[in-house]
Amino acid sequence: MRAHKVLAFPLCLAVFMAVLGFVITFVPGAEFGWFLTVALLSVSGLFIPKARIGALLLLIVALYFANGGYRRGVEYHQRHSAQQILIYESHG
Repeated sequence: MRAHKVLAFPLCLAVFMAVLGFVITFVPGAEFGWFLTVALLSVSGLFIPKARIGALLLLIVALYFANGGYRRGVEYHQRHSAQQILIYESHG
């Protein structure tokens, strides 16, 4: 029973961070790190029998948003580097 209490803390932190992640406005790509952390913390809930389904759902949702954040970050960096090239060529 004590192990469940120890494992419940990271799971509660993951739930808190997930809720907070929907409120925060991120720099493009920063969601990747945030929701990846949520996913890693939610893994602890897989070892608590009563929280297993909720932890699995949280893990899947967090990985989905982490993937979206990664894609937005890549797109942002590609656009930003293309703009830098255009600025350099117009001044060169």
